[in-house]
Amino acid sequence: QRNSDEQQAEIKALYDEAQRLEDDDDIDAALDVLEQGVERFPNEAAFHNRMGVILALKKRDYQGAVSAIQRAIEIAPDNLHYKNNLGKIVAKVRTRQPEA
Repeated sequence: QRNSDEQQAEIKALYDEAQRLEDDDDIDAALDVLEQGVERFPNEAAFHNRMGVILALKKRDYQGAVSAIQRAIEIAPDNLHYKNNLGKIVAKVRTRQPEA
């Protein structure tokens, strides 16, 4: 089901705000805004993906990152960008934690 124009505008506003905060290096605030986005629009894959990327790059929370991006992929299974992000993060986790 398509979001209305009003919803699209709200989604874009939240996403842009998160991006601005991330650019200002206010990572916790950016994550808070994305969290609000996920609460308001749980099926908006871009919010989940962006959270995953920030969690991985800025917080080194690879488990949180993987589950966020996996959620994005569940919502948008054809999005290669999300799959690519997931692959990079999974590869990072593997190189950081050698198999016992």
